Amino acid sequence: MSHPQPAVARFDDPVLAAMAARRSISKVGSQTPNDDELLALLDAVTPVADHKALKPWRLLTIRGDDRLRLGAALDAAAGREPGDKPNPKPLRAELLIAVIASPTEHPKVPEWEQHATAAGAAHLLELALWQAGWGVMWRTGLDANAPAVRALHGLGEDELLMGWLYVGDIDPAFRKRLQTSRRPPKDPSQFLSTLPAPEAVTVVSAGADDPAGERVGQRTDKKAKKAAKKAKEEAKKSAQKAKKSAQKAKKKAKKKDRR
Repeated sequence: MSHPQPAVARFDDPVLAAMAARRSISKVGSQTPNDDELLALLDAVTPVADHKALKPWRLLTIRGDDRLRLGAALDAAAGREPGDKPNPKPLRAELLIAVIASPTEHPKVPEWEQHATAAGAAHLLELALWQAGWGVMWRTGLDANAPAVRALHGLGEDELLMGWLYVGDIDPAFRKRLQTSRRPPKDPSQFLSTLPAPEAVTVVSAGADDPAGERVGQRTDKKAKKAAKKAKEEAKKSAQKAKKSAQKAKKKAKKKDRR
């Protein structure tokens, strides 16, 4: 009976071996790379495919008490009142790296393409961290672009928060299990095919205008801008609501002290 080889053994090239062996690590340790180490790894990320060199992405490091601020923003986004215990989600790692798509309006590079560049940069950073020995989990969530969360990250109107990379060291015993894992790889043939036969193509051309007279990409960009504007308005309302809640809590605390 044959057994599949561990991912590391399937490739002689160390880069391909690292790519094949990469796994999302849901539970990472407390050790993290410092900012200088991150900057060194980013040298391997900046060559990401970037049409017109617009650099439509940026990163924010979140450490220490800033994680508590993120937890509070997530609570506000979900409509939860702040409790005695902080939101545990941002505390799963000592270092979170927020991935932000920061598009620039350009006649030849639609917004969706710039979002793809930002996602590509995030995944390259995942691979670079993995190759450097760190565990990473890319987490998102339905509230990633809620007004309170966007405000915390200082997002511009057209920017999009694409989630956070949770980074830390990997338990040696778990790493050993990963290296010897014989889990079969995904069949690559399911991801590769050719163009459909001519008789199966019903659209006149990929660049044809839709019935409304707008190209799909242009229509998508307009929807995204409208959503960003709405999110900005909601962020303002959320901030006002949070201010009122803080004032109410302060008054309540004063009454308690008087007793």
